[in-house]
Amino acid sequence: MSELSDLITREEFNAALRTAWEDIDKLTEAITALVEVHEQQPGTADAARSNRWCWRTVTGADRERLWTDLAAWVDWFNDRYGSASAKLTVPPCWPSHPVAVEELTGLMLAWQAAHASTAPSDAPLAWHDRWLWPCLDRLHTRPGTFEHCTANRHDLRHSVPPVTTDATALAAAMATQGRGEVAMGENPV
Repeated sequence: MSELSDLITREEFNAALRTAWEDIDKLTEAITALVEVHEQQPGTADAARSNRWCWRTVTGADRERLWTDLAAWVDWFNDRYGSASAKLTVPPCWPSHPVAVEELTGLMLAWQAAHASTAPSDAPLAWHDRWLWPCLDRLHTRPGTFEHCTANRHDLRHSVPPVTTDATALAAAMATQGRGEVAMGENPV
């Protein structure tokens, strides 16, 4: 008889099964929410799609804002560092060099992080050591950058297509503001 007392009725079984399915539904919702949070974290594919600094995916007003911010930062950089040496100057044709645009975007973001109120006190110095000098070296010596350009001459020697047509428009606007004597898109060589 003890074996029969361990058995449950069909109604009890169905109630337990309904509870189990409800628990599974709750767990599925929780896992879905966690996956959505994870996908928004840096380094995930979905985060890159929505990253306002990713030239490959940024569009519309975010893209315009990124161009404006980057152009203003490069202008500030040239005012601050450019008078020291030609190797510290970013030539006015930089928007026509996709590799340089990517490098300068990263350099600007690293500078912003180094100067954030939450950054350690040695972060600005670390920015110079870790990011500025190696980046400037690459920008002035590596293919795809402005290794052959000067403040007055644009020499495009790579086959990488421009980031977008708005790069040419920005470069032309910069040239007309007295930042360069050569209209972007022209090659005076």
